[in-house]
Amino acid sequence: MNTLTETPKFELIITSSGLEQDRQIEIREAFAPFAARVSDWASKIASVDDPKVARETRLAMRRERIDLDKKHAEFKSKTLAWTRAVDGSKKVISDAYDSMEAQMEEIEKAEERRIAAEKAARKAERDAALRQYGVDVTWIQTGEMSDAQFLSLLHQSREAHEKRLADAKAAEEARIAREKKEAEERAEKARKEAEERERLRIENERLAAERKAQEEAMRIERERVAKERAEAEAKAKAERDAIEDAARKEREAAAAKAAEEKRKADAKLKAERVAREKLEQEARQREAAERQRKEAEEAAKRLAEQAPDAEKLEVLAEQMESMQFPTLTSEAGADCLRRAQRDIAIIVQNLRADAKRLGGAQ
Repeated sequence: MNTLTETPKFELIITSSGLEQDRQIEIREAFAPFAARVSDWASKIASVDDPKVARETRLAMRRERIDLDKKHAEFKSKTLAWTRAVDGSKKVISDAYDSMEAQMEEIEKAEERRIAAEKAARKAERDAALRQYGVDVTWIQTGEMSDAQFLSLLHQSREAHEKRLADAKAAEEARIAREKKEAEERAEKARKEAEERERLRIENERLAAERKAQEEAMRIERERVAKERAEAEAKAKAERDAIEDAARKEREAAAAKAAEEKRKADAKLKAERVAREKLEQEARQREAAERQRKEAEEAAKRLAEQAPDAEKLEVLAEQMESMQFPTLTSEAGADCLRRAQRDIAIIVQNLRADAKRLGGAQ
């Protein structure tokens, strides 16, 4: 028969519980019948499909499960009584240990608090001593330092503080001297600027006065001119009004006279133009003659200056022309000599042309 007592799972639960052997046997005998019934029920319900049979089967299994719960409660009550006795005994002894340990711990903590208070007081005293020299003690464990270490730090801090004070004093004195000098320079600059402003003010006032006087004179002159113009226009108008009638009568005679005068004037202008053109032509001729004379003088002077050079070039040409050439036997040498003679002949020709040009020959 395939029962749960024969399965590894059921046996594993019991054997791995750690209980004594007689307790394991007691549990196995108490629950084995139920385990066997579960196996039986597992076989039966595999073929159940009728609801009525399923209900009857479920109720029968429920009754057996209730019996299982009662057996479990019975075993558990025994276990709970055992557990309470064990726990109660342990608690009485543990409470005694806790009380004594707390008493000893309080003594330890009191000593720790005393040491911590001493360190805190020592740190506060040392921090105050360092702060007077401007030291930031936030990250310095002064309470943990030995006296030698703290005294060394205090000495270094005092020297650094005194150096900072000396540097600050020197810097302040330098700043005061610099600001005094800058103030004197600003005062001198302001004085010069004030003098310049006063000079410019006086100059501007003078210019303004001159400009005002000029404007007043111009105004008076404009009024005088306007008055004279008005008087002249009035006089002219009166004269025009007075002679207007006579002018109309004399206009024809005046026109004829004007035509004659114009003819005479045109003739005079023509004669004057002819005379002026003659004078201008004579002046141009004199200028051209003077320019030709100067150019001739300059050419003569230039030829005189160039004559020695022309002679020297002619002599050089003759020397080169009369130059004696060696006799070369090789064809290549003879060819080189011919080219040289040809080049020298060209040079001689150019030298003589330049000599003639410098000598004035065309």
